[in-house]
Amino acid sequence: MGEPDPYEDQFAKRAEEKKARVAKNKANQLRNLARAGGKGGAGAAAPAALDKLPTAVAKLAAAKAAAEASPRQKNPAREIRKKELREDLTTTRTATASYGRFDKEIANEPKLPKHERRHFAPTTGNLSQQRLQTLELANKVASKVAKATDPVNARKAANLVQKEQEARRKAKASASSAGKKRKGK
Repeated sequence: MGEPDPYEDQFAKRAEEKKARVAKNKANQLRNLARAGGKGGAGAAAPAALDKLPTAVAKLAAAKAAAEASPRQKNPAREIRKKELREDLTTTRTATASYGRFDKEIANEPKLPKHERRHFAPTTGNLSQQRLQTLELANKVASKVAKATDPVNARKAANLVQKEQEARRKAKASASSAGKKRKGK
């Protein structure tokens, strides 16, 4: 990409490029309107707007609109995306502490599933029942600990023995060297 041509009007060139971009965007808009033709009658307005476009772009847009306006099969990728969007909408609506209760509702929006509340045992009251629950929980934890330590892990046991022996040797070595003083230290 070198220097622009000095004999060419850069302002006119930029204006023409912008016109082409605008025409392309308009063609895309018309294509989208034609695609959404079944929803709210927006597709009916697309052919009337074709007259305002440059000829080549108008022909291209008319051909695309005609091809898409014909009865078509459902696009499975589009259906999947719609389903994902519905799920995302439900997730975002329920992602607040109020569970979406105070959010504005969108037209034709599906109803949210009922939020099931959690129920907790009372914190005061029957001490014998509380004692039983605590013992039950302690037994459950103890049984898990017992199950975890029942099978002997030979490598873990060997490492523990080695660490204990090494700790004894270090303690013995530091006790014997404590009485001796080294020069310069």
